[in-house]
Amino acid sequence: MVPVALGWALGLERLAPLGTVAIGGLLVGTFLTLIYVPLLYYFLISSKKR
Repeated sequence: MVPVALGWALGLERLAPLGTVAIGGLLVGTFLTLIYVPLLYYFLISSKKR
């Protein structure tokens, strides 16, 4: 997706916005999966123990 987003892919310059959105979605999904969800779970479990 990086070559598409940066316009390096020949013939796919018009898809650059799609590449940007795809990269952003992957980054947000990774953040939510690896950081936000475990922290939310940790805080919910630790609040029940009190």
